[in-house]
Amino acid sequence: MIKYNFPLPAPDCPGYEDPKFIFTQDKYNEVEEFSPMFAVDCEMCLTDAQELELTRISVVNEERKMMHPYVIDSSLVYNLSNVRNQRSSLKLLAKLFLGEDIQNNECGHDPIEDASASLKLIQLKLKNDIKFGDVILDGDIPNSDDEVSLDEIPEYKEETEAQDKAPRRYITSLFQSADSLDMAMLTTPTCMESYDKILSFIEEKISYKEVLPDNKQLSVRVSQICKQKKLTYVHMKMDTRLDKCNTPESRQHQFTKLDKQLLRIYESAAAKALIIYIFTGSSLSVPSDQRCNGLFMYAIKALPCKR
Repeated sequence: MIKYNFPLPAPDCPGYEDPKFIFTQDKYNEVEEFSPMFAVDCEMCLTDAQELELTRISVVNEERKMMHPYVIDSSLVYNLSNVRNQRSSLKLLAKLFLGEDIQNNECGHDPIEDASASLKLIQLKLKNDIKFGDVILDGDIPNSDDEVSLDEIPEYKEETEAQDKAPRRYITSLFQSADSLDMAMLTTPTCMESYDKILSFIEEKISYKEVLPDNKQLSVRVSQICKQKKLTYVHMKMDTRLDKCNTPESRQHQFTKLDKQLLRIYESAAAKALIIYIFTGSSLSVPSDQRCNGLFMYAIKALPCKR
């Protein structure tokens, strides 16, 4: 909750000293097994002032800007995207985990319905364990082992397609902001497929582009190119050898080699150069015990120290 800037009544937490927020109590007791649980849903509307303002609050009738230490966000404790900050909609979670169709009212969302669904999702999570419903933690997902796959659920497919567009929007904005930079883009054939739909928008920003057949040749070429460019953008698939590492020691060995490789590239770069490295991880179709997470890294080559 702190990571997502949720206001909490504790020092160094977001909103702690903000006078616009109030505490719900002067003192908070610890949560117990039979502590009551409440669900809160807020409906927001865009007003004439072009600001989102509270229109309706369900279950709790208090001032909106309040803080409480024991809050659980249903969109954070479930994860279907394999990306920690990419949330799933309440509609999808209710469909998948509760078997309920919500938010189908043409007049808008029913906050009572939304709050009720959120409460059921949290109760379901607490009945299981922290991994339940979280693909990052290899938790159980309904239908994932049955005849019906996640991709066959319309709500999941629709949401996934919308999320797939987000990285393209992000990377397009990254290149668009590089008007004055001398940029190089290096990648492999498999990763290059990800840029087919946006290449026409960004190609004019790239002064040098090269597609190398494999990761090894790509790394060698990056060491050469980053000496000349102010911005080097590299995209490669996470080393497939990691899939074959069955022990923590063997995986650590591969990561150590990667660290040395990246250090050589950094040392080769020109002063004040920016290097962006993207490693593509495994898709959700890969068995959970064989998946590799993706990785985003960047570094700015510092100027040499003057003595």
